[in-house]
Amino acid sequence: MALHVLWAASGEDVFVFSDEEFQALVEERGNTIKALKLELMFRGFGSRFRLRLLHAEEHLEVGDDAVIVPPLVLKMVKLAFLPPDRVRDEEFLDACAVVDAATDGLRRSPSIRGPCFTFASDFAAEEWEQPMRIWHRANGEARDPPFAKEQAPCQRTWASSNEAWRTWFPVPQDSVLQHLFGVGEEELLSLGASHVCKHLSAAMAKFAEQVFAAGYQQLVSCQGGSCSQIPLVEEELTRAGDQLQRTWQIFLQRASNDAKVELYGLGSVEDVLLDQRRKALELLEQSLREIHHARQSLVQDGCVFDMTTRLARALRDQEQLMRWHLSHALLALFWWQLRQQREQGHFEAPPELRFELPGLRFEDICCRRWDVVLAALERTGGSVAAWGGAPDLQEWLPGLEQLEHLPGAGSVQHDVVLLGCGGPELEPLEEFLLLREQLQRLESSKAQVMGCHFLAKHIGLVEAVSQHALEAAVTLNLGVDGTWWF
Repeated sequence: MALHVLWAASGEDVFVFSDEEFQALVEERGNTIKALKLELMFRGFGSRFRLRLLHAEEHLEVGDDAVIVPPLVLKMVKLAFLPPDRVRDEEFLDACAVVDAATDGLRRSPSIRGPCFTFASDFAAEEWEQPMRIWHRANGEARDPPFAKEQAPCQRTWASSNEAWRTWFPVPQDSVLQHLFGVGEEELLSLGASHVCKHLSAAMAKFAEQVFAAGYQQLVSCQGGSCSQIPLVEEELTRAGDQLQRTWQIFLQRASNDAKVELYGLGSVEDVLLDQRRKALELLEQSLREIHHARQSLVQDGCVFDMTTRLARALRDQEQLMRWHLSHALLALFWWQLRQQREQGHFEAPPELRFELPGLRFEDICCRRWDVVLAALERTGGSVAAWGGAPDLQEWLPGLEQLEHLPGAGSVQHDVVLLGCGGPELEPLEEFLLLREQLQRLESSKAQVMGCHFLAKHIGLVEAVSQHALEAAVTLNLGVDGTWWF
């Protein structure tokens, strides 16, 4: 026995590698912990991002770059699924490098969607006015001596809440938060319903920033040795929620008639907006309950900055989901209008393009394309291949196989096949014919078919995927970044 992997909780075997099997692993993938995780992933134990390997005796985690020297016994833990987010990790890592009072307390963690408020001892070597030492002191978790108000740091050393918000939550250039909807297609912005979508998306963004500001301003007040009282934060959050509701009501009353059209199972644009308001207010209510509990169990002037920041992060994620849900609803509305125009003789297109959509369903998987693919691998638990490439997925799927030629259905050995995620730009009819052929060749395969670029700018792809779903009588699932799957 060269390598023995056990479940940490039960002690039962996960896998035992003989000398020959370990040598084959080394030759194929390497002799690191990362290579072992990849092997376990392809043996059906889930994404490598969920796997943690510990020394059997010391119970300490072994890093991915550690070299395996047999004989070795390891224990494995499988974490609850929360896929990594490369863009968000980079955002927070960049924020950590900024010498700013608003960001000194950030810690990079690929498995946490937001700032990580770590132990007070993590900041013991910092200056006493360092913001996270103030936060811990305000919550009674640090053993710092009390300080006089005149010794407190000057308020001008703190960034404003607007500056802190932009630093902690920057908007990536390729994000839907930057493009408004989809990837910024003018076709979507020309629709009447896009007006209400644009303004209420902006209202959701403002709501998240107001939530962050309420907690940040309380944290700033803690520099004087006594935080402003928690009820004041609750009042600010409640006021922001009331403003959100009023804004929603005003703009929905002014929405154009096309915002009421039912769209292939997605509901109408109005339905989507009402549902998104409900979700945002539910997040607010949940956070207010947590803050109320903190006020009861701590003191009136405890600091709740961590709670408000978690809520702001959840609302930012919800805004991204909202914009993509609206993007697909607007695309469906655009397709409906194109079909109406062609039937009335006002629009010409090749006869192969029917402008019919199947039943559609939007999946709330946040927040980028690789999150959606990783969620699919969680269900199928196997290998993935991409015809034409998928450059932005390669980092998150080291085992991704790039296919230059799509094999016949009987020879597809992968659990997930990605289409339309790479390759050259094509004319709509060329794109349509190519995707139709690929989908037909995969029709009898057991692989889950997924893809990218279900966007108004890719007319041929949208038509090919839609016609295939209609013929197969299946619902087409849609997700963030224009992802689709059957």
